[in-house]
Amino acid sequence: MKIRDDKYQCALLVDENAPHAKAYQHFKAFLEDNYTALEAMADVEQAYHGGRSMSVSDINADLGRLLTAVKSMAENMQALAGERYAPLQRVVEKISAEVFSDLQPMAESRKDLVMPLAEITPEMISFVGAKAAKLGIMSSQLDLPVPQGFVVTAEGFRTYLRENRLLKKVEQELKDLDPNSQESLTRVSQSLQQAVFEASVPRDLADAITSAYATLEDRLGENCTVAVRSSAVGEDGEISFAGQYASVLGVDKTGLLDAYQRVLASKFGARAISYRLQHGLGDDETPMCVAVVAMVDARASGVMYSTDPAGKNPDALTISAVWGLGETLVGGEQSPDVFHVRKKDFVVLKRDIARKEQMLVVQGQKDGGGAGTSLQEVPRAQQKEPALDDARVEKLARYAVQLEEYFAFPQDIEWAMDGDGRVLILQARPLKVIEEQAGQRTKVDAREHPVLLSTGKTASPGIVAGDAFLVSSPDIENVPDNVILVARTTSAELARHMRHVQGLITDMGGVSSHLASVAREFGIPAIVDAKEATQRIAQGSEITMDAGTTTVYKGRIQEWLDSGPTFSGRSMPGPMHKRLGAILEKISPLNLTDPSSEDFSPENCRTIHDVIRYLHEKSITELFSLSGKTHEQRHPSVELVTDIPLRIRIIDLGGGLEKGLTDCDTVSPEQIRSIPMLALWKGLTHPGLNWSSAVDFNLRNLAGLMASGGAGELERGVGQQSFALAARDYLNLNAKFGFHFANLDVLCADQGTQNHITFQFSGGAGSYYGKSLRVLLLSEILEKLEFRTHLKGDFLSASLKGYDAPVVQDTLDQLGRLLACSRLLDVALTDENDVGRLVDMFFNEDYDFLAKKDQDSIQGFYVREGHWIRVQENNEVICRQEGTRIVDPVSSGLACLLGRVTGSGYHSFLESIKAYSYYPLAVAKESRLEDGSVRVAARCESGCIDMAAGLVFGLSNAGNYLVFRIDALKGNTVLFRFSKGKRRELARAEMALDPGQWYELAVTVQKSHIQAGVDNKTVLEWRAEEPVQGFCGLWSKADSVVSFRQMMLKDHEGERRFAF
Repeated sequence: MKIRDDKYQCALLVDENAPHAKAYQHFKAFLEDNYTALEAMADVEQAYHGGRSMSVSDINADLGRLLTAVKSMAENMQALAGERYAPLQRVVEKISAEVFSDLQPMAESRKDLVMPLAEITPEMISFVGAKAAKLGIMSSQLDLPVPQGFVVTAEGFRTYLRENRLLKKVEQELKDLDPNSQESLTRVSQSLQQAVFEASVPRDLADAITSAYATLEDRLGENCTVAVRSSAVGEDGEISFAGQYASVLGVDKTGLLDAYQRVLASKFGARAISYRLQHGLGDDETPMCVAVVAMVDARASGVMYSTDPAGKNPDALTISAVWGLGETLVGGEQSPDVFHVRKKDFVVLKRDIARKEQMLVVQGQKDGGGAGTSLQEVPRAQQKEPALDDARVEKLARYAVQLEEYFAFPQDIEWAMDGDGRVLILQARPLKVIEEQAGQRTKVDAREHPVLLSTGKTASPGIVAGDAFLVSSPDIENVPDNVILVARTTSAELARHMRHVQGLITDMGGVSSHLASVAREFGIPAIVDAKEATQRIAQGSEITMDAGTTTVYKGRIQEWLDSGPTFSGRSMPGPMHKRLGAILEKISPLNLTDPSSEDFSPENCRTIHDVIRYLHEKSITELFSLSGKTHEQRHPSVELVTDIPLRIRIIDLGGGLEKGLTDCDTVSPEQIRSIPMLALWKGLTHPGLNWSSAVDFNLRNLAGLMASGGAGELERGVGQQSFALAARDYLNLNAKFGFHFANLDVLCADQGTQNHITFQFSGGAGSYYGKSLRVLLLSEILEKLEFRTHLKGDFLSASLKGYDAPVVQDTLDQLGRLLACSRLLDVALTDENDVGRLVDMFFNEDYDFLAKKDQDSIQGFYVREGHWIRVQENNEVICRQEGTRIVDPVSSGLACLLGRVTGSGYHSFLESIKAYSYYPLAVAKESRLEDGSVRVAARCESGCIDMAAGLVFGLSNAGNYLVFRIDALKGNTVLFRFSKGKRRELARAEMALDPGQWYELAVTVQKSHIQAGVDNKTVLEWRAEEPVQGFCGLWSKADSVVSFRQMMLKDHEGERRFAF
């Protein structure tokens, strides 16, 4: 059939010398780069969302692969279509420069070798380190008493390494390091520390240090003693480095440069190197700045926590105190006095006064003994006396509250009181807080599990069980994995083993010790100051420890462990993770979603994903000459006319279609001569397929479509143009179905060893979880068809190689059926149990997936996510959401799903599909509410992560709505706003809620004013920025099992009741 008028000169489809033959080669290279780019982008996203360890070199490699592939895509596009796509090269180069700039070391490129503390401003933190920066801030911004001093900057550290030619040695030693080998760590550490000690302080740096010290002498007196402390970039910030670096106390003029070198060398201690590797920090990201501060001849010292680090009493702060210098406290060598202070009025709630037999003091220079420190006995009469009086306790408490309010995060603060009774702040850093979750526990059989220990202090709450491993010395080299470490003291030397152990128990030490801080950072349950733990717990014995109650039981209490996690750490992601999040904002968001829009242009490509999407769309468009170009620039193609709603244009590379066709023709399937295309077409047109089937929007995820704009895509649906390049034995198909794309590359020749089918699939209109389920389904079926598959989130690649032509043809037939019947499943799939059912349906040749409905599914709701079912109870139909269907760790279905989707463990899967932030949502039909009220009865039944039931209102789509929820596990009510899928807490009220009891939730909306109540009592109020309007519905979270009944909406139109 001819489609051109007589004025148009038709071109033969097949011309080996035509420009399109060369263009196709560029297009093939483009497709390879596109595949590499999508795979690399998935790798980076998995690293961020999956929570795996990230180093700068790893991320550099992944980002380099991604950006190189995208640059190559842009180059091939220029070769394919000309210089008008050159702006994309500049876009990629600009984003690449920004990305790699974000990956650069945190220290600034300033030239000052030293700086007085008084001149430091907040933005200098990456130049002087957090410890020195905070001293400067506390002095200049908060007017708090701090010691005078100066800091040797990051530029001073770089000068030391550069002038002594140590940069290459450091780089090579760390490159050869085996991070899993203690022997390798020790060897590298000793080599680097020796190199630092053997080097000399460069003259310019030495002069700058001695000059700054002389200025300090002018203020404090000749030959004043100082403390030389680490202030490495990254230390005491988001990553604590507690106890990993050195401090040298009581230093005078003669020992100043030696002390500086000792602190520099501590950067390369085995524990410090290991700690940096654990947190994904490159060595060049943590230059060693050194704070030199006036030594406080302390009468008493200690540590303050501006909130309870165990999370039991957030309204109180704790102050620990010992006689003399505080190093014996933070080093875990003695137990301190502890004062518990109420934050609102600074009343001392409790005093725990310890017996303090020894104290660390500054050695007396007046007697000619030189600078330094020594351990002395505390006078007997003073040993049981409190180290602080109430007046100084109150003063310190006020400082702690002031610091917490300024830094907007709980603080771990070191302080000292000098001989005149003046209190000074020595340093402050973020405090890791572990919030213990309440929960019912089964009663312990005292005969089977006798109590071994019931004393001590909670340093980090939680329940774990394992074999006890007693250490006699803190410098032990090897500690077995997954043991409970039992030690005499909270020595910082044990910090290097924290990532290998399940729990920690010590005889001595305080919750303010460095080791306790590291335990909290790793989320490890810890009991300190337990007095006789090493005597009462036998080596190798199996024990269960409940750090929250400071109790240790004999044996393994499996019921407690099966009840799920009993503690959760306040997240303080490391710098690499935080920076990668910022980098992904330049890579992942897709802003160009509509190729027909005027905004679909190179100028509007703001991210790498935009560039990939734009190039992919335009490369195919350019190749198939769908823009208005002259005839000489055209690449001849024909449209395939068929009864199924799939629009395909074909370029014949030779033997793909019947001979003699021109680009004036249209073709029918009967004119196809390509062996692989015929086989695929046989599958696409299988009589068992129902191409007219669609998602039942009365039941299935309308909200998911609303969230992504997918409803608009479905209106275009399969009407979008797809393209194929065909030869006698070759096919490359780029098929478009709304938001998802399938690419198929096939060679089906007589020589079977060369044959292959390569299949790629990504995208969709549904949620990330729904898209992940769909590619899981495809993967399950493809593996049964003998493909090798690889999954990364919602991106699937599959290959089948080396099979004879008849097998390839049969497989393409099956693949055609699969492509047809899997349309829109990302919107329709709601949980992993659907996957196995649909796999069975496929191989039973039942392809009408979308028509299947569960008989017990709720009616009258658009189910966004979750397992919402109808249940008969007391002659009433109620609705139940079973979160355990998704996140129960013993679910064999989930175990399969997590292994297939992520392959890196349960928590990696939970993060990659956000199961900890998994929000089942059911939106009621015809529930649009502007001004009025909505109410529902809710019952929280069970859950280990959450026990949450919520009432949704103001929903515009599944990523944007408000929810008022109760949680019987946490004992509170919260009003949340979801914006673009991200949750933000608006208001909260504590409330005792009993599992198994019905509560009536109600929300009243008047313009922008919101009132939320429980059982006819208003508990929360909020005023939004604009009037609230939208759909209403039901909500839950994570593994919650909750029920609902009697949902009702009331507005100016009257009363509406929603049945299930």
